[in-house]
Amino acid sequence: MIQPTGGPPKLRPVHGLVVVGSVVVAAVVAFAALSFVVGTIAFLVKLIVVLAVLALVVRLVQRRVRR
Repeated sequence: MIQPTGGPPKLRPVHGLVVVGSVVVAAVVAFAALSFVVGTIAFLVKLIVVLAVLALVVRLVQRRVRR
């Protein structure tokens, strides 16, 4: 049979360290994930701009050759 311990369980300093450690790890993971997403979006935007400029140059060169 379970014996009562004499009151509610008390929080020890170790519990506070676990909470702080969890928050730090969560913040680092969130920052890394956000950096990855933003970096990927920025890369795709730059790629689209470069391809659009390249297509425009090719189009202008073809136009000049036809004249």
